[in-house]
Amino acid sequence: MSRIRAWLDASPIADIAIAFMREATGRPDPIEPLRPTRPAALAAGRRIAFWSLVGGVGASTTAGLVAHRSAAGGRAPLLIDLDRWAPSLALRARIEAATIADALVQPGRERALVSRWSAVQFLPGSPALRGRLDVDRTIEVIEAIGGDAPVVLDLGTGPGGLDAGLLSRIDHLCIVAGARASQLQAVFCALALVRDIPCPAGLVIIGAADDDAGLIDPQDRVIDAALLARVRAGVASGLDAGVMLTLYADPARRQTLRERVRAAVPPDLSEDQLEALCAELFGFGPLQPLLDDDGVTDVLVNGPKQVFVERHGRLERVDVAFGDAAAVSELAHRIAAGVGRELTIERPYVDARMRDGSRANAVIAPVGGPTLSIRKFTRVSLALRGPAPSWEATNGLARHAAELLARVVVARGNVLVAGSTGAGKSTFLRSLAGEIPADERLVVIEDTNELVLPHDHVVHLECVPGRDGGIGVADLVVNALRMRPDRIIVGEVRSPREASALLEAISTGHEGSLTTLHAGSAQGALDRLELLLARSGDVAPEAISRFVARAFDVVVQVARAKDGVRLVREIAAVENVGPIVVWRAGEESIRQLPSRLSKRLS
Repeated sequence: MSRIRAWLDASPIADIAIAFMREATGRPDPIEPLRPTRPAALAAGRRIAFWSLVGGVGASTTAGLVAHRSAAGGRAPLLIDLDRWAPSLALRARIEAATIADALVQPGRERALVSRWSAVQFLPGSPALRGRLDVDRTIEVIEAIGGDAPVVLDLGTGPGGLDAGLLSRIDHLCIVAGARASQLQAVFCALALVRDIPCPAGLVIIGAADDDAGLIDPQDRVIDAALLARVRAGVASGLDAGVMLTLYADPARRQTLRERVRAAVPPDLSEDQLEALCAELFGFGPLQPLLDDDGVTDVLVNGPKQVFVERHGRLERVDVAFGDAAAVSELAHRIAAGVGRELTIERPYVDARMRDGSRANAVIAPVGGPTLSIRKFTRVSLALRGPAPSWEATNGLARHAAELLARVVVARGNVLVAGSTGAGKSTFLRSLAGEIPADERLVVIEDTNELVLPHDHVVHLECVPGRDGGIGVADLVVNALRMRPDRIIVGEVRSPREASALLEAISTGHEGSLTTLHAGSAQGALDRLELLLARSGDVAPEAISRFVARAFDVVVQVARAKDGVRLVREIAAVENVGPIVVWRAGEESIRQLPSRLSKRLS
């Protein structure tokens, strides 16, 4: 990549690209000039160099800023760009003049070739070097121009920028890294390269701007970037980022990881700091406390400073923030990796079901974001009736309506639960399944194992995502027919193939099936099933309505009220003429049951 950039910089394409940038932005200068805010003069004769293992972390910009800060402090240094592949300081300085390549081949004229970047003496780099550098001659150029002035060198990126002969003539090497975990990890990859260099070396972390840092309470600054990188190398080295999320979700493994981190950090690190460090290393970073909060059901990240949660049915903004958009994007990539998926420019979004059952949706550029939407999975089951926790106790379902649904389930009626996103369809499906007699064999088919059932005889089948389609709900429904099920429970029907497979299973005599569907009403649920069947092409158009009507006995519509309470809005019996409502929220009794449902319950 560096060679490609160097070739582009040395070709007319670079001028064309800059012209396009100016046209697109409406600005004559594509890059902001350097404006140091705090003067800090370097010592006379001091020679320092800036280098990074990977590009894009700001090594060149940092070198330029240090040089300008020294000039603002009263001691103008010599700044030389020795990046051999992609020198960029001349572009930022808007200087087209003699370069280091010219100075190397013109002995005796070195001083005459030096340019001025504001108050800084500046010798631009040149991609013409193509990675080749006469180190001895470079040292002669530095000594001929620098004299007693401080010298700042931009060594560029990559192992080729570190030459022992050149480093032996400087006072300090600054290794530059970004604050992102992947950038900090690169520092430890560079340790083998700098272990034996003939000069002192230090680490420069390019992190949050002062304005951003000022917004953070000092007590909240619990994670030191260097400490994070050191512990990551010692404790989490070799662990895949996605795997770490899975490990951290297990309480026992979380405790083990926590003990390993405690052994690797300074003893004065507080418990809160330790928790934050573990969350950053293995978990969801600043979101981890929210995901550990039993009262939170959804975590929504609109941006690095905009985090919302749904707590007890209501959305509220929380005082949680990421360092920058890159940190949100990095977490999104980790979540995708944890389920064997990728976020790419071609597919910049992913819907992931994590091992604990939680569902996460991530979006990155260019379609938007980075944003995250995480729906937590809870293993707490609500009974249909009885004392809390139950739908009856929360006023989500009347006693007589709950008893009707319990009778339908016991009588092996096929029930379809419909509702919008977040209405409580999966929760209600668990409640219905809890009424199934304990001596029956259940085959449960889901994207991820969510249904927690009290039955002894339960077989859980989970979908397996894959690049070529993987194993979906429809495949598992077909397989379940060969497993001698008393009941087939499907977490959710989404696609035409899934709808066709489930209704085919029901029509072959597997009664007592339960499933959910996204729809706004009982009639809407049946209409959507008909649409899915029509799209599948497996049923003749004239038979679709009759096929759907005979498949299900009852449709239950669940919804979420304005105050956040989830409730059953209506119960409808399915007849050949369509759904007939037998109960609506607020009604004190069950209406007269249609003949087909009455026959089922008799």
